[in-house]
Amino acid sequence: MMRKTLETRNVRFNVAIVKGYNPEEMVKKAVDLIGGIKSFVEPGEKVLIKPNLCTRKRSETGATTNPRIVGAVIDLVQEQTADISIIESDSAATDAEIIFSHCGYSQLAKEKKVNLTNLSKEPTLVYEGYRLPKILFGNHVLINIPKIKTNDLTIMSCSLKNLMGLIPSRHRAKYHERLNDTIVDLNRIFTSNLIIIDGLIGMEGDGPMWGQPIDMNLVVASDNPVAVDSVACGIMGVNTKDVDHIMMATEAGLGPMDIESLNMLGERLEKVRRSFALPSAIPLKRKLRYKMVEHSEKPVLKQAVGVLRWWRRKKYAEELET
Repeated sequence: MMRKTLETRNVRFNVAIVKGYNPEEMVKKAVDLIGGIKSFVEPGEKVLIKPNLCTRKRSETGATTNPRIVGAVIDLVQEQTADISIIESDSAATDAEIIFSHCGYSQLAKEKKVNLTNLSKEPTLVYEGYRLPKILFGNHVLINIPKIKTNDLTIMSCSLKNLMGLIPSRHRAKYHERLNDTIVDLNRIFTSNLIIIDGLIGMEGDGPMWGQPIDMNLVVASDNPVAVDSVACGIMGVNTKDVDHIMMATEAGLGPMDIESLNMLGERLEKVRRSFALPSAIPLKRKLRYKMVEHSEKPVLKQAVGVLRWWRRKKYAEELET
């Protein structure tokens, strides 16, 4: 089966926008509009599903991917294969297993009989200067399921930035100094074969974790992350040219940001556009938090973060016992 890869140029990529209130129906319709699940997954193929699980906050806050969206994707993929894993790495102060549990993914994986994989516990290799999980290399389909939300470092966050969660180190904040380069590098190394944006509830304001939820009732599907992130900008009322990592990804040949060059399917962009409140200047308190995480490998800060992680593991173990 021929797939469009991120290196493919002069290809007219597909973006489908579906509005509704039933996530399962919306996901199926969106995927069908861009060719159906058989266009992306062959029988028996290995599939890795990457939601946005950057925090313990549930999907209704706008911070994390709704498990119903992921469940609907799993239902489609299981028509082709049973080899399915949901993947995520530890966050700065929380183990991925705790996030899986709090956000409904442990129950989802049990119900759907799929694997939950903490990338921070997988064997790694060094590739192009990054230490990355070996599981990400080899033959598989990567399905990227981000949120549509603002970000106080990159203006907006969607499928391109969602791959930051593939870095297994919980010290990912150390990449903030060259964040846009890192985003582009990861999307050059790993191809998102299918992207399905969870736009049921977005986040505006001081995202990606502390903003305000905003009801959108959308699912957006595509075969290219640059294309779909450009459409997401259009939905949010963001000028794509203001988002450095999208501009850089386009310049690197990873996809088009010109919406006129896309096959736009489903709802018209103009009908679903809603101007998101954009991030304000980063408050001093959060700047200090970022600096602490960026330098958390220093002995004193490493110990402080370690204590927080220990406390959260303890609370998680107590919850499992009750």
